[in-house]
Amino acid sequence: MPNAELLNEVALRKVKFGMQTRIDLWNVDMLELLGRAGCVSIEAGVESISEEGRDTLDKRCKLSTDELAERLIYAKKFVPFVQGNLIQMEEDDTDRVEAWRARLLDAGVWANKPVPLFPYPGSPEYTNRWGEADESAWERAHAYYLGSYGEFSDVQEERPKSLIQIENNPSTS
Repeated sequence: MPNAELLNEVALRKVKFGMQTRIDLWNVDMLELLGRAGCVSIEAGVESISEEGRDTLDKRCKLSTDELAERLIYAKKFVPFVQGNLIQMEEDDTDRVEAWRARLLDAGVWANKPVPLFPYPGSPEYTNRWGEADESAWERAHAYYLGSYGEFSDVQEERPKSLIQIENNPSTS
């Protein structure tokens, strides 16, 4: 979350960091401060290019799709790598998604092709599917995701390993 006092203190320490956030939580002054504080990478969850899609995910986003794009493009002036993440949403028109992505890519902001929604433990999607998270929640969600989808990202060529494979043989992850 944006915090000017914290970012000013971080700026004094000359560190570099990346972050995951929602771009609609940041105003232009705070984005400039974020860059001065040493942020080199923002992965921003936009999720959907339609208000209906963001409402489905209960994002409570107060910015329009155009305003989200403008905010991402503005952030790129101060942060070397900025990405707007999209999730596959039935509310989103494919041609509109590609036009939105093209606008961002032309401005130097990475915007992924929409990916399937991952049911994070504790998220509404996880809870609706399996109930409250337990000690096997991450493994359950990850196995479901790998078993349900054939592609995960337009920049990822290899199929991800299961968490059990990674945990049993960490040297190959």
